[in-house]
Amino acid sequence: MKLLKSISLILLFTLAACNPDKIDTKQVKEEMKKRKIRKISSGEIYNQAEKTGVKLTDFIQKRISANLQSALQKGGVEAAIPYCIIKDQLFIDSIEKADKLLIRRTTFANKLRNPDNKSDSMQREILDAYLYNTEKGLSLNPDVQIRDNEIIFNTPILIKEQQCLQCHGKPGKDMNDEDYKKILSRYSHDKAIQYKRGDLIGLWTIIFDKKEVVRKIE
Repeated sequence: MKLLKSISLILLFTLAACNPDKIDTKQVKEEMKKRKIRKISSGEIYNQAEKTGVKLTDFIQKRISANLQSALQKGGVEAAIPYCIIKDQLFIDSIEKADKLLIRRTTFANKLRNPDNKSDSMQREILDAYLYNTEKGLSLNPDVQIRDNEIIFNTPILIKEQQCLQCHGKPGKDMNDEDYKKILSRYSHDKAIQYKRGDLIGLWTIIFDKKEVVRKIE
């Protein structure tokens, strides 16, 4: 196959030299461009993963927020609870399958609500680093790690909207007592409360297939 492509390219150049009026030079240039081998640096891979990760997590967060707001308006906290269960969100499942990646959300061990969102050792280290930065007033930039055939993207989740406090605020103040009872009926060991706007509540993690990231680099 490679030999045939090489012969075809040689023929294009030969014909172009013999009869330039009948040769599509644009086609020749396109063929040369396709065959050109370009070395991709680690920096380019890092930037592509970061750009894709930020775009995806922004989209996911906005989609979940919109779904939560709609559910809260229609049926209150009880109706909204299922929309916070990441593994049950069909649109997230579709993204994972289409882009060949994994999407996870986690938080601190002492602030866990859903046991399925328990953090691993790497996520705990990153969460602690983000917490330190928030306490010191430092910036919270995405974290990208390239490991063998995977690229791991992490970015913090902050309490940005008032509606979040209906499920994660202070019981009796931000949270209705009856609503909190409904949360406890589902998550009896819930610790994901006592937050205020601006607080760090968790972490988004996206695990990319390195080949898929490289493929998207132009």
